[in-house]
Amino acid sequence: MAKFRFHRGALKESLKTEVEVFDFRSLCKTILTEMPVEPFLFHRRDVLIRPYGFDERVDRHLYLVTMHGYPCGFLYYDKGDRNFIYDDTCRVDKA
Repeated sequence: MAKFRFHRGALKESLKTEVEVFDFRSLCKTILTEMPVEPFLFHRRDVLIRPYGFDERVDRHLYLVTMHGYPCGFLYYDKGDRNFIYDDTCRVDKA
């Protein structure tokens, strides 16, 4: 299982946006709900996931998710689920 939350100014507000994502495609669909990008302009290479570090406030190792170089949120995994991000999805429909 993996969970994603949008970046907000305060941790409490960010945690309110936390949702479960099952694969790269569902992560991208979640991001597109708040990012002002037309789906036909969106490509897998636009989303990058990088290690962010351990956050003691939530007791998790986090990964920073960026789109077009701008931070949009954080991802964390339960053990064994880290490879979901490497599927072969290239395009995502907004709906």
